[in-house]
Amino acid sequence: MTRGTTQVEYYAFVHRTFWEYFYACSLVWQFEQEQTISLDEIIEEVFGQHWQDEKWHQVLQFIARTIEPQFVGEIISYLIDTDGEEENFQNLFLAGKCFFEVRNSQDIDDVGTELLNDLKDLAAYHQHENFFALKRNWDLQLRFKAMRQIATIWKDDPETLAFLKKRKALQEIAIGWKDDSETLSFFKQLIEHDDNIHVRFEAVRQIATVWKDAPETLPFLKQLIESNNWLVPVEAVRQIAIGWKDDPETLPLLKHWAVSKDHSVVQHEAVRQIGTHWKDDPETLPFLKQVLESHANPFVRNEVVEQIATHWTHDSQTLPILKQHIGSEDFWAISKGAVRKIATIWKDDPETLSMLKQLLLSDPSPDVRGEALKQIVRGSRNNPETLQFLKQLLESEGDWELRYETLQQIVRSWRNHPETLQLLKQLLKSDNPDVRVKALEQIATGWKHDLEMFELFYNCALNDPYQDENDLFIFSDNPRRVALEAIADAKLR
Repeated sequence: MTRGTTQVEYYAFVHRTFWEYFYACSLVWQFEQEQTISLDEIIEEVFGQHWQDEKWHQVLQFIARTIEPQFVGEIISYLIDTDGEEENFQNLFLAGKCFFEVRNSQDIDDVGTELLNDLKDLAAYHQHENFFALKRNWDLQLRFKAMRQIATIWKDDPETLAFLKKRKALQEIAIGWKDDSETLSFFKQLIEHDDNIHVRFEAVRQIATVWKDAPETLPFLKQLIESNNWLVPVEAVRQIAIGWKDDPETLPLLKHWAVSKDHSVVQHEAVRQIGTHWKDDPETLPFLKQVLESHANPFVRNEVVEQIATHWTHDSQTLPILKQHIGSEDFWAISKGAVRKIATIWKDDPETLSMLKQLLLSDPSPDVRGEALKQIVRGSRNNPETLQFLKQLLESEGDWELRYETLQQIVRSWRNHPETLQLLKQLLKSDNPDVRVKALEQIATGWKHDLEMFELFYNCALNDPYQDENDLFIFSDNPRRVALEAIADAKLR
């Protein structure tokens, strides 16, 4: 809207989209009509300054949609030649968006071919890395994004489908070629024969989602439950529970699988889906209790306890059930979330603290032990017995990672306690150099402004018995190096 009443020549926009549209129109007008800016200026000062920022892509795409194809070709060539790896290849993805906007893309086929080849290379980016490393490093997302652009922009290219099949880009194939007579058969073949479990899972997921309304889909998923293909039945159970939740036959079917299937992972998944999606059904909790009492498989019973602890915390029987099964030989994996709920909801129950201590001492999961430790400290910090319990744990011969986490909790929660610093000093006498390192790190963190610590660090730097057989003193974590770094801290000088 304009400020016409005061004769002030400026505009205000109620939404960013208006600004994007008018700004792009202004640039195109200056370039095509007034000829007051050149193509080089558009490339260097508009695209060159803003290709990294996705919030600008709508403006840049509008420009590409409006000006002549040969000019867009030069812009795309500039983007292709730009090194965008540190910006997650936004240059290539913007180039793809701009190419998609070109009115007659055949006029710049050579540029399009170069862009397509670069995107295909990106679709194989770091493909030697394992699946979980890719997820952490965003490489997998980059590859999927590249394949998504290829599937969208070059859908009519006869080579695109073959390329996507080779790359196992299942979501893109399912969306773009759903009506192709061979697509569904291709997915079913992957479920049966592909070596990668993630590919098989994704094929099941796409069939259940994209072909959900096809009459043969649900029978096919039920058939997969009988498959010996590793873990495929689990994904089939999950998809049936999610996609056909409102089907009156689904819950009875899941209950049947929970108690009668020979495959324990199918039973386990059926229990999980029942607890998750039918937690408001009044018959679900009694059914789970029945499974808990009668099922022979500890893996399945453990999941029942997990579901009850997660979804029925306010039921009067839940805490007794947890007390009964925590510590039993077949109870081995209660989740962090369940531990947190136990500590929060039953914090005033006199037996909760002992339950948390039992989890801390005996649960095989480091995540669960760590959560139990946090909840003990949070709920019982003012209990004088808590510090003594943690000190005993610290002096035990158990898992050092847990002992170090215990040490951190002591320093964090009882820093001003007269015994804490003395405890750390005692740990400096340990025969284990890793223990001495951790103790020094905690002293340097909690008492870094205490000038009396200088002598302690000085003695450690000179006299600690640490020896490095590989002569890598300056590279390894060791007590003397930690002490020297603490001395070098300006606040300790």
